[in-house]
Amino acid sequence: PGSSPAGAQAERGQRLARAGDDAAQIQACANCHGPGGVGEPPAYPYLAGQHASYLVSALTQWKSGQRRNDPSGQMQAVASRLSDADIAAVAAYYASMAPPSHRLTPIPPVSVPAAPQASIPALGGEDARAGPRR
Repeated sequence: PGSSPAGAQAERGQRLARAGDDAAQIQACANCHGPGGVGEPPAYPYLAGQHASYLVSALTQWKSGQRRNDPSGQMQAVASRLSDADIAAVAAYYASMAPPSHRLTPIPPVSVPAAPQASIPALGGEDARAGPRR
């Protein structure tokens, strides 16, 4: 018995995410985005739980060169080797997962000490309120 097209797509998406495809020279998404697509904030965003349409759009834009917000160029290199079917498969795989818990955890505010108030003399000497001297 053969597998259904949906089953084949799910298997392909999972394989690309976890192991990549050596024959096509595609590294696994998990190499950078972590096991289960949890990400490595802030350098590597999470993929698990993202909308499939967003992932398809981002990968398609990297593939075409329209998207260039990856300083290392790694995403463009990987996406350029993905077929449209591969893009749909890996997007569907990650969209089917729950987002990582760290995405749902609020980031605590950063406490920045107040700068000491410096005494700044008024321009024009002691009687600066009187206006310019003539």
